[in-house]
Amino acid sequence: MIRFPMNTALRVKVFVLSSIAGLRKWVDYIPVLPTTPATKDLNTTNDGGALDCFQLSSESGSVRGRDHIPVYIVGSGKRWSFDDSGYIPVANVSGGGGSTLHTVDTTSFTADLSTYTADVT
Repeated sequence: MIRFPMNTALRVKVFVLSSIAGLRKWVDYIPVLPTTPATKDLNTTNDGGALDCFQLSSESGSVRGRDHIPVYIVGSGKRWSFDDSGYIPVANVSGGGGSTLHTVDTTSFTADLSTYTADVT
């Protein structure tokens, strides 16, 4: 099971890298592409789905892979594909060379947490 570092609003904590020189895709960072999903597709792998993210402004005091996921914004590829041309669609992430902030209206978002488990340290 993959465990994503999350904040109290159940948003995956990410830090957008400005350079990936010397780093390996899917090992040292996750390729992402900002998108604006419908509220019903937030945190789903549906066709229009995307992970809801909380973007850190700094890595200071945080450990990559434990406290947050390092991501790099790509320009294109195959959504929800984990090969060399794939990426993860994300909401509420900006940066990485002129990308714009994409936001999602979560005022009516609900989640079934009856089976949710979290490691709290």
